[in-house]
Amino acid sequence: MKHSLGHSSISSITKCCSIIVVLFISACSSHSQAISITGQPVFSENDTFVNPKGNTGFDRNDYFLVKGNLPDKEKLKKMISDFADKYPEEKKMHYNNYLMFFYKNSAKVNEDVIKKEEEKYRYKIFTYSKDDDYIGCITYRRDSTKSFVNWNSKYE
Repeated sequence: MKHSLGHSSISSITKCCSIIVVLFISACSSHSQAISITGQPVFSENDTFVNPKGNTGFDRNDYFLVKGNLPDKEKLKKMISDFADKYPEEKKMHYNNYLMFFYKNSAKVNEDVIKKEEEKYRYKIFTYSKDDDYIGCITYRRDSTKSFVNWNSKYE
């Protein structure tokens, strides 16, 4: 009798430990992963236009990837905004509009997919993935002032 009671206690402890491990793993998997933003654009494009006064203008669009998962949308937007504000001024100031686009790193939008696509068609990766992977865009004017922020409605 004594032997079965000891075996029963060990079995109960093992079951409890197993449950705790499962709960711990599931809790960890639902928490956020470390967020990182590519330090350099994964794709860039320039645009030249003539305004109504006949002056030529130059815009630049730079595309960045956001890797990891941060369920807190406000924290994610703040991280992206802080990143954009700290991005070197000299890269922003030579254009009438400098736009920084941010996309989630995903199966459809990632560095490998971008590198495999011919450069003249890379813009399509971002155009076709706008519904699923677009996070937002921050626009700076010639004097490097933030003039417009456009978040995907999923992040509002």
